[in-house]
Parts: sequence; C-alpha cells; structure tokens
Amino acid sequence: MKAPKLAFKIGILFEVAMTHQNLQRMRNSRNVTTINAGSMADIAFLLLLFFLVSTTISQEKGLLRKLPDPCPKNQDCTADIHERNVLHIQINQEGRLLVNNEVTELKDLQINVIEFLDNNGNGTCTYCNGMGDGNASDHPQKAVISLSSHRLAPYSYFISVQDELSKAYKELRSRYAQNTFRKNLDALSVEEIKATQQAYPFIVSEISVAD
Repeated sequence: MKAPKLAFKIGILFEVAMTHQNLQRMRNSRNVTTINAGSMADIAFLLLLFFLVSTTISQEKGLLRKLPDPCPKNQDCTADIHERNVLHIQINQEGRLLVNNEVTELKDLQINVIEFLDNNGNGTCTYCNGMGDGNASDHPQKAVISLSSHRLAPYSYFISVQDELSKAYKELRSRYAQNTFRKNLDALSVEEIKATQQAYPFIVSEISVAD
C-alpha cells in the first residue's frame, strides 16, 4: 500500500511542478521584448525624401493663352471682318482637318497659316513677304484664324492643331525680329517684343461645334 501512495504523491508533485513551470512560461511570455522605435521617424523621413527625389512627376499638356482685354464701357468692340481676312480651320468628329473647306494634312497647316497671315493682299504691309493674293488676308493685323472643333473630335488632335498655329506665328515673329531688330526673339527688349506682337497679333477665334 505504501508504494501506490508514494507514486500518487510523486505524481501530484510532478503536476505541481509542471503547473508552476507553465505559469512561469506564461509570465515570461507576457514580458514581450520591446523594440526601440526612436529611429523609425528618421527612417520614414529618409524614405519620403528618397521617393520625392527619385519620382518623376509628369506634366500635363495644356495651352498658354492670354485672354483679350474687356471691352470698355460705352464703346462698340464689334467689327466687320471681310471674308478674305478669315482663315476657317475645322476639325470634324473623326479628327480630319479642313482649311477653308479643303481637307488638309496636319503637317501642311503651318505653311498654310503663314501664307495666309503674310499675304499682304492690299499691299500696305511693308514687312510682309506674301504673294498678294486677293483671296487671302489684306494685312497680318486684320487676319483672323477661325478654329472650330467638333465636340467629339480627339482632344489630342485639337492640341496638335493649336501647336501648329503657335509655330506659324512664332516663325513670322522670328522673321520680323531678325529683319527689323537683327535679334532673336529671346533677345528682344520689352518694347521690341510689343512691336513684334503688334506686327503679327495672335487673333484666333475658337468655336465648339455640337453637330
């Protein structure tokens, strides 16, 4: 009878020891090792700085235009424009380009605009080099570009047409600056820039067509 009682006591002591050991493990598991996060802010700042320096921000394509001055009070700002002084440029919904109702390639638009603006139809332009066609503009200061675009026309094509118009005016103004001031456009003074812009004023009428 003594042997079973001794075994029973040993079993109880073993269970008590195991329970104590498990409790000790549980206590130790609660004491989780902490990580020093003092340098985490520095690391986050360095990562942010890295992405700001290495990331390339794409620039959206747009148009730079100066709006006309408002019409003074009690003054009629409307004007009768002769048809020959208007160059009609149309972009249909398929993205096709028409100049005075004739289908035109985009690559030919710049030269067409230059010939129209520099035409000197009435012979009063002393700095023009045009052919003097009676069906084109009389003078650069009277010439108007009428640009109409269908509302379903590709926007990228509209931007391309605007770029060609800007190139045409820049080309004519560059010629004027060289012939008049013997300078490039970027070397002109403020007064010379105004004179060059007045010689070839950027007069463009834009219309959005629904149908």
